[in-house]
Amino acid sequence: MARKKKTLAEKLEDPTFKKYYLENRKKKREKPKETVAFLGPKFSFSYDAALEYNPDSELIPQQSIIEVFNAVAEERAETGIVPFQNIKGGEVIVTLESLLKYRQNYQINIVNSLMFNINMAIGGLGDPENVERIVSYSKGFEQCAEYLANNYPGADLIEVKSTADGPVRIRNGEFKNAAALASPNAFNAVDIPIWQEYVGDVKPNKTEFLLIQKGKTASPTGKRKKNRTTIAVIQTHRNPNYMLNALNLFRKNSVEVLEQFKRQIGTGLDKHFYHLGGHPEKDQNLVTVIESLENDLPFAGRVKVENLGSYRYEDFFPKKIINVGLIGGNKNRVDVLRQIFESSGYTVTSYLDELEGSNKNRGLTQEVLQSYRACAKKSNAIIIQPYQLELKEEEKIVRAIAPYIHNERLVVMSGKIQDGKEEIYRAWIRDQVYTEILDEVNHQEQSIDTKSPLKNFVRTYKNNIITEHEEKNSNEELATKLTDIHCGAVEYLGMNLLVKSSESDLSGKNIIFTYEPDVDQHNKAREFMEIFYGTGMAVTETTPKDHDIKTGYAKNLPTIMTRIAAGALPDDSTLSELCKFGSPDSVAVMQGMMSLLLNHNLDAHVQSLINFPNRQQYLQDLFEVARDTNVIGAQTNTGNRYHSALQKLADKEKQ
Repeated sequence: MARKKKTLAEKLEDPTFKKYYLENRKKKREKPKETVAFLGPKFSFSYDAALEYNPDSELIPQQSIIEVFNAVAEERAETGIVPFQNIKGGEVIVTLESLLKYRQNYQINIVNSLMFNINMAIGGLGDPENVERIVSYSKGFEQCAEYLANNYPGADLIEVKSTADGPVRIRNGEFKNAAALASPNAFNAVDIPIWQEYVGDVKPNKTEFLLIQKGKTASPTGKRKKNRTTIAVIQTHRNPNYMLNALNLFRKNSVEVLEQFKRQIGTGLDKHFYHLGGHPEKDQNLVTVIESLENDLPFAGRVKVENLGSYRYEDFFPKKIINVGLIGGNKNRVDVLRQIFESSGYTVTSYLDELEGSNKNRGLTQEVLQSYRACAKKSNAIIIQPYQLELKEEEKIVRAIAPYIHNERLVVMSGKIQDGKEEIYRAWIRDQVYTEILDEVNHQEQSIDTKSPLKNFVRTYKNNIITEHEEKNSNEELATKLTDIHCGAVEYLGMNLLVKSSESDLSGKNIIFTYEPDVDQHNKAREFMEIFYGTGMAVTETTPKDHDIKTGYAKNLPTIMTRIAAGALPDDSTLSELCKFGSPDSVAVMQGMMSLLLNHNLDAHVQSLINFPNRQQYLQDLFEVARDTNVIGAQTNTGNRYHSALQKLADKEKQ
């Protein structure tokens, strides 16, 4: 396997590189020399992170996380660096508990954080085929659990005090037929071969480290950095409604809860740790929240609050979407989507923002198409809402914005996603981009909008890269290559927002996302879907094939009951699930039919089902949907009649 890019810690092992690096540190802000305590030994991931933080520091290894805190408390070290949480392994409990204890007893504060990429490698002295045991720290096993289960299912897992200990103890002969999980530096230090790098289950594998100091605080960061304040709230008296009251307090004051952790301390008593967005010196709302927790009912006298520090931080997964563009759709739908995204911290650009009042209802005029282009240019997630448009009108919209759709964009197709719609959109975009790039390559520059990114893209590529290519290939081949580069990584996502345009309360409402099967947790499509999870909506995720199977039935809900009775649905489909794929109007039709069925002819309908398979499950599905859609209630007269009919069916089957 090819070796990947070295970390800074690995590069600094080379004296030549280290000298060059230190001589050129003026390019960055100089850090003063300081003593830094870290979780040793040398070549642990904490050691690598400490070097990343300040290569000029004097590093003092400690045997445990608590000893790192002690070194700072006793002023043997100016700064301590401690692991706080891993992207897969979660928080480090001893760090969480020590932050509170040492704040209370020694005025130790969090002053900074460091997000460090973990290159977990595996290696050993023998043959990988003969491995009987794996040696590492417990967190290493957590981070590589799937890899080990798939590649070394029978190996014993032997825990040592640090990932760096594994290679040392294998080199010393303590473990035979063994492999270690550790950083490449740890293997290189004792001359043990590395079999494979980056074996963590989550990629990238990141750990957040916290920097702690005694009696010091951090100033707010600049505009481009994020501030975070970590507080601990310790319950001293039982309060069953504490969590609800606390969350309402945060919402009321518009304080973002980035993360929260809870530790039980007694019967009905907990310690709550919160990462809150902001810094008290910049955000008065944050000050208000902390003061309310300390002094106001229902918290006063029932909790104690400790501010563990305010400092700079970065997300595990920084946002890839900054601005959401809304193209098409009526004003009510635009307002609903704007509310969702802006309340989640995103900026929104609507095509309506780009139009004069008199142009908003003119159809697809040049002014409207120009507003679409302006909206697409500003946005890296573009929602196309082709409601009540013919396919040829959709094509005109997509082609108009195609030059602004490249590998930094997510294209969301909102509305009724027909079979193959994504491929149709891809084809329109690619065809339009190819046409305009070919015209530019042929020096017919007037064909490209002067503000289009395609113009500079083609010129830059031609000037810097393709001299040799031009000599050996035709313009058509060059245009094809440039089109591949421009469109190669565009992400597509289907979205059905099943609410009426005028609805603003989306809690519990259905939304369906249609995505390619390889969508993972790190890309823009996943980030986009997560926004709607945060609204409390009922989110369904499905692939294009599965979506089309289900919507094929759901579009005609009045006939779906007999389809279920005849066993004509996919095995994993239920009536309740299929209702998610219908429009609000279709669900209303279903409600009407259920009402007629239950109030006028239920017994006769039950008898007519005797010859159908799975009729009892069918009736159960009908009842559940009727109850969920408020056609009947669980204890109503019609509900009792339903149960009576169902019991008659069960009795008849027994006979």
